[in-house]
Amino acid sequence: MKVLGIVGSPRPRGNTETLLEEALASAKEAGAEVEMLRLRDKELSFCDGCDTCRVNRRCHIKDDMQEVHAKVLEADGIILAAPVYFWALSAQMKLFIDRSYSFEAGHQLRGKVGAGIVVARRAGAGNAMLEFMEFFNTHRMVYAGGALAYGDKRGDVRNDERGTGEAKALGRVVVRYIQNTNLRQPRAAATGP
Repeated sequence: MKVLGIVGSPRPRGNTETLLEEALASAKEAGAEVEMLRLRDKELSFCDGCDTCRVNRRCHIKDDMQEVHAKVLEADGIILAAPVYFWALSAQMKLFIDRSYSFEAGHQLRGKVGAGIVVARRAGAGNAMLEFMEFFNTHRMVYAGGALAYGDKRGDVRNDERGTGEAKALGRVVVRYIQNTNLRQPRAAATGP
């Protein structure tokens, strides 16, 4: 069982990444293999709206998104984490979401477990979490919930006990959802005498 965390923050070692680390650590303690992927470290282009992916189920743009997409497809659970910029998700996360359109054809993410982490300074957290929920819903994923923390300066979320507690709990919940979802998957028919 693998849980992939995707950070959509341009700040290295910032509040968003700190919360995601908490969630992934608790997912690992619960038995999952975990990996963190930082979108800021990738060369990614914007979606050009060509709709080619509706036919061949992959994006025609050749950049690091092929690597990101491969990791998303092999994961059982995905935790998306982003700061709030101008009452919405960061541009890095929005770019990932736009480019995930290629998964929609054929419902390639159907049944995977998804969760969101949002860090806000003051406002916009609800808008950002709603964007995550719409992403999971569009891809017919199982939504395991979210975590929210407030902070401005690097390290502020460590003082938000409720937010860090939510992130830790979220990692465990994602693992539990994966386990429960796997129990409900149809099993192949037995063959032989």
